[in-house]
Amino acid sequence: MTVYKDAGTWRYRKVVKLESGRVRISGTPQINTKAGATTAEREHIERVIRHAVIEKHAPDSLKPKAKVPTFGEFFDGRYWTEHAIGEKENREGTRAEKKAIFARHLGSLAGLALDLIDTGAVNQLRAELKEKLGRTGKPLSEKTRANILNVVSNVLKYAGECGVLANAPRVKVKKPTSPETETWDFEQYGRLLGAAIQIGGPMHTAVLLAGDAGFRIGEILALNPATDVDFVAGTATISRQMRRGAVGVPKGGKPRIVPLTPRLVERLRTMKDEPSIGLTEGDAKHEIYSLHKLAGLPQSSWHRCRHAWATHAALLGVSPMWLRRWGGWSGLEMVLRYVHFVDERPWPIPDMVLMSGAEILRPERRITAQLGARAPIAPAPCQSPANEKARSGNRATSLRLVVAGAGFEPATFGL
Repeated sequence: MTVYKDAGTWRYRKVVKLESGRVRISGTPQINTKAGATTAEREHIERVIRHAVIEKHAPDSLKPKAKVPTFGEFFDGRYWTEHAIGEKENREGTRAEKKAIFARHLGSLAGLALDLIDTGAVNQLRAELKEKLGRTGKPLSEKTRANILNVVSNVLKYAGECGVLANAPRVKVKKPTSPETETWDFEQYGRLLGAAIQIGGPMHTAVLLAGDAGFRIGEILALNPATDVDFVAGTATISRQMRRGAVGVPKGGKPRIVPLTPRLVERLRTMKDEPSIGLTEGDAKHEIYSLHKLAGLPQSSWHRCRHAWATHAALLGVSPMWLRRWGGWSGLEMVLRYVHFVDERPWPIPDMVLMSGAEILRPERRITAQLGARAPIAPAPCQSPANEKARSGNRATSLRLVVAGAGFEPATFGL
């Protein structure tokens, strides 16, 4: 008898026959009646049969589901150790940039489980980024927003590849429109170089490296004059860059050799035994603004000097293939932007620059000589506190003389 009463309590006990064998079941119903015991027995039999069918046809569904990590846990865990560090294309600077993007802009996703991040969550982030202000107080640029969404897309895609997500949402990132090329004309670059000469030291060297040879600021910081400069050939090998304190391969992943102007060679010769030009990352970041102020130019970044180098070289007729090789670009797209830029703005070339390469036959050497002939322009004298005090004293003396000449005793207050 499968249902029975034992010491006033109804119970059930039965052997269920399955394809895999026999299973013995027993139990006590919640309602202490014969009907309650019969119902509990029937439900128990159904559970056993259901489990046997699932185990036969869908065994994976019986396994306990692993906890899905949050976006922040996965970013700092498997994504960072396996993908960011493991993939060779993720240079030190790229990893530092991803860390900064996560810390500044992805806080709203950090606490969400990966399987809860769907298209709606991504679009919500997209809307937040449009309203968000950057460190300068201005809205985030289209390129910055695209970089942030690319990081999100990369993390979710890798979560799908390694089986953490069954269906990773696709993050659509629109390619940002190319911004207007910001550069300096010949006169502006001359003023910038003149201000750098007046400041002297590493800033003078850095401006020449950027404006005369097309170095990026990270490549300037990582340059070793003792080992990277060939003073006989007048060239430098760019094989490293520094970004956020980390030294790695330059942008593009390949070293390149660039020609140096004669004045840049002589400048680097004074530090040929030094491991660097003596410029720190912090100084480079802040002193560029003082340099622009001294030169009377609008505030801009170091990269504008590199744009000036490329646009001036294009204006002087450099071969696009040579410019691509010197600048370290993987293709001609960026080079042609400079070519089209100077086609639309045919700036007059100073006679001194044209004459400096008149007798040089090899085109690449002619271009280098002409780039080095752009003359520096000394900045206008600035108003120092001492000069301002002297001028104030002269004005006070003149007022006293005027009052005395009118027959009155000059007052002492306010003069």
